[in-house]
Amino acid sequence: MKLYIEELEKVKNDGSTEYEVKSIIGIFLSAINDWPNSHLTLEDFEADIQKFIGSETKKNELENSLKKINFTTHAWQAESLTQVIQVYRFYSEKLSLNEIIEDLRKRLKK
Repeated sequence: MKLYIEELEKVKNDGSTEYEVKSIIGIFLSAINDWPNSHLTLEDFEADIQKFIGSETKKNELENSLKKINFTTHAWQAESLTQVIQVYRFYSEKLSLNEIIEDLRKRLKK
């Protein structure tokens, strides 16, 4: 099951969704909104991040990439990565974004 952005927006506004899940979705939606390319799914967004940073999407790699970004040419990516890193308030920094997305998928199935 792919996590479509349109569906995540509905879940975020649903009154019955757990607060933590809504917070995680909100972080991802804000980050997606700032990324210069549009995405249909959360998985597509993660793949685009991985392509941009050139490595696995764990917190340490995201932070290292952020330190190297040329803000003149990639300000939107920098803003988006800064937001994505906030998801690690809810997860271990050892997890990749793929693993976090998989956990989110499982939590939304409940």
